[in-house]
Amino acid sequence: MDILVSQPLIFLFLATINLLVCGLAGQLIGGLVNGYLGGMNGKTIETTAIPNQGMWQTIKNGVILAVTGCLLLTLLFKLLGIPMPINIILGLSFGIPAFIALIKHFILRLLLYVNGYAPWNYVRFLDYGINSILLQKIGGGYIFTHRLLLEHFAQFSIEKQVNQNLQIVDSFNGEVPNDNFNP
Repeated sequence: MDILVSQPLIFLFLATINLLVCGLAGQLIGGLVNGYLGGMNGKTIETTAIPNQGMWQTIKNGVILAVTGCLLLTLLFKLLGIPMPINIILGLSFGIPAFIALIKHFILRLLLYVNGYAPWNYVRFLDYGINSILLQKIGGGYIFTHRLLLEHFAQFSIEKQVNQNLQIVDSFNGEVPNDNFNP
């Protein structure tokens, strides 16, 4: 106990090394046991796919990480005597990466919709393609029913589409289109 009083930095260093070694050993043993027991039960991977399943899973994971972070840091900060509002802010920051991905996804969808490149409701659009016998639903994804239709859409190039868009914009301005544009 006198090492704690006389040399606190050495104690903190040794405690940190001890936590890292014990934590890594515990994770390794727990992972091996869980992999052995969990791998032996023969469960199949869930293949059910619903619209926006990935985004809903991201929200769920972000909330779980944020709540877990708050609880763990509350316990740690109570033991160390650090003021409580800090642990809530730091705990919520554990869920930030998940919410950043969600915000990026939403902004991308919004920009594609506003600029007229994609419909807002993809599911309704793709279901319309199924009803028109252009698409077929396989699991959680969609494929073209006809190979020729797939090859037709695959031939479109982005540069060709950009040049067409530039010609449309230039026609509104009354200017001659610039064919030297390379995005």
